Amino acid sequence: MSVRIGINGFGRMGRALVRIAVAEGSPLDVVAVNDLAPADQLAKLLARDSVYGRFPQEVVLEGSQLTLGSARVQLLAEPEVKLLPWGDLDLDVVVEATGSSVGSHRRAPSTDSVPLPRNAGQRPRRSCGRGENAGQRRQQFHRSCGPAMANCGTPT
Repeated sequence: MSVRIGINGFGRMGRALVRIAVAEGSPLDVVAVNDLAPADQLAKLLARDSVYGRFPQEVVLEGSQLTLGSARVQLLAEPEVKLLPWGDLDLDVVVEATGSSVGSHRRAPSTDSVPLPRNAGQRPRRSCGRGENAGQRRQQFHRSCGPAMANCGTPT
């Protein structure tokens, strides 16, 4: 059984998640991606990534749909997060990969939202193993393994 996901933000992290989802044997099914960049630019960035290299399957843009091998992904360009049609797409999970819309997704029935925030709640960020001196309360920090650009999902 596959997990139907929607991704808000098709930057480095969103594209890395798509690579993981289309890998052979992955239980993830990317249904839709929302990003404000032109669709042709999104297709080119996915097809040839400067870090991950060429996409393992052919990337074809047909109107507002990306075809990735046998998978079809609907492209959305909605700037207002609350107006995204996540509920109409029958998604199981929405991944917030922009870092700027955390907590503002309109939750569809039976849909979970997974934020990938830049700085959750505007709390000070501390990388793992740093800033945890005696006397500091661990709860006051957003624990992180580093910045998003350095630690996005790695396809296996």
